[in-house]
Amino acid sequence: NGIGFICVTVFGLIFFSNKNREMCFGKPHTNIKPLIRNVFRLGRTQAITSIALSLNSFIVNNVMLSLTGEQLVAAHTIVNNVFFMFMNSMFGLVGATSPIISYAYGEKNPKRLTKTFKMVTILIGILIAVISCVYFFGRNIIIGLYLKDGTAIEVRQMADYGMKVAPFAFFFIYDSK
Repeated sequence: NGIGFICVTVFGLIFFSNKNREMCFGKPHTNIKPLIRNVFRLGRTQAITSIALSLNSFIVNNVMLSLTGEQLVAAHTIVNNVFFMFMNSMFGLVGATSPIISYAYGEKNPKRLTKTFKMVTILIGILIAVISCVYFFGRNIIIGLYLKDGTAIEVRQMADYGMKVAPFAFFFIYDSK
């Protein structure tokens, strides 16, 4: 995780240091209080979401720890990390198409709305199929990224089972109504 954050930070610093880009680092405003106030006002929702997810993870981990032990917590962490990685691809697709749908809705263009909705539904179906294939056929490789060969056999078995079951959740996440 740390390496990922470092890579994104370095890439961002390099990208936004180029003064020829439309968005780049610049001299900050002299009155920084309204800027800070807006940052906290606009970021409040995501902060609450992060706190809620953290609290949820804490509770789930403690319940699993008290019921079954640390092996299940470790296996759940592996399956959950992979699940959220794939969920982010779904959120990315939805986030990228939301402005298009909003614009078509605003201009009262039902043809464009229907076309966009069909395309998004097809893309999500393809994404679910690809994710399911990665889970089913690549689960040993993915689990191997977290666990060394020959270690934590019980955790590996639980994670393997979880990787077989987790893709079915994607069929219930997307509601096309």
